[in-house]
Amino acid sequence: MPQSDKWAWHPLKDFTLNIKAEIESIQTNTYLHFNNTQSEVYFSGFLLRGVYIDQINELLKFYNLSQVFIIITERLENNYEDEMNKLLIFLGLTPQYLAPIILNKRDYTVEPFEEETKDLLKTFYKPYNKRLFDFLGYEIPEWN
Repeated sequence: MPQSDKWAWHPLKDFTLNIKAEIESIQTNTYLHFNNTQSEVYFSGFLLRGVYIDQINELLKFYNLSQVFIIITERLENNYEDEMNKLLIFLGLTPQYLAPIILNKRDYTVEPFEEETKDLLKTFYKPYNKRLFDFLGYEIPEWN
């Protein structure tokens, strides 16, 4: 799990406390990779994996935007056939029904987020999501 000299992720401790510690580490630039190296671009850790615009920008260092297709998971879950047809068209294939194959699905219970945690996450992701929405040219209302 991600670590810094100020904190380490504690899976059995309070989720909100872990989020606060990770945010502080990111904001104070004390965030370290799992292998204890600092980097300008990092996607390990719980929160930074959700900074999609930075991941897209990294991808665009190697691929042209015309080679990248972005799927919003919530849309795929809610409208599978339409989203898959968009992907097939992007790939130059004929739209058709593709039966979903569900792998690695686990049954587990997740406690609802406390309002404080929701507010922390919304505040943290707001500037990154704004950059993402500007890049995409549209907002993702499913994330509100």
